Amino acid sequence: SLFVLDFKDMGNHHGYWNEFKGGYERRNSNELGGCTDNNYCNFNEYAIWNNGTCSIKNNICSNGLLGCDCNDTCNGNFILDCNNICNGTSEIDNCGICETHFDSLNVCQEDSILYQSSNLPQSFRITNVYPNPFNNISYIDYELANNSEVNIIIYNLRGQKIETLLSVFQFRGKYMVYWDASGYPSGIYIITMQTDNNYDKKKVVYIK
Repeated sequence: SLFVLDFKDMGNHHGYWNEFKGGYERRNSNELGGCTDNNYCNFNEYAIWNNGTCSIKNNICSNGLLGCDCNDTCNGNFILDCNNICNGTSEIDNCGICETHFDSLNVCQEDSILYQSSNLPQSFRITNVYPNPFNNISYIDYELANNSEVNIIIYNLRGQKIETLLSVFQFRGKYMVYWDASGYPSGIYIITMQTDNNYDKKKVVYIK
């Protein structure tokens, strides 16, 4: 006969035996499942396996953990509108313009004042990094052709992640973010932008 001893810390035993007694299979019970990644705001210290419930929100919480919405609520439901206002009411109208009072009947023509194709991004890309070379702070301009999750991450030449500048849902438009590299050594770095289905990168030189 084979006997298996499984030890638990005191105070963390609630429901533990119920997971295994009477023929219950551990995978079919969620009583002790939860978010086991302590980088997330809804980390469950009592969970003994990860059941996939770590927050999917992309904002960094005020306490430095992952998984908050724009209102700093763990796994909350607020999102930024197209004017970057948390839980705002603005929407992109048929002309691609961010409007507080959305009019679905607007018809856009190429000669219409509302239709300004030059102001509507047609691609997902980093448009400019300046100054380059730079000292301490560099500004990154980028544009989104559609609403998308956006991740802007800095890597060194060895492929090591240095810093995540942005990880958020954004609406179609043109944006700018800056990188303060004062805490890093001089060198060449790679700025990457990844959306749902697109990827772009730029090389930047930092000189102290």
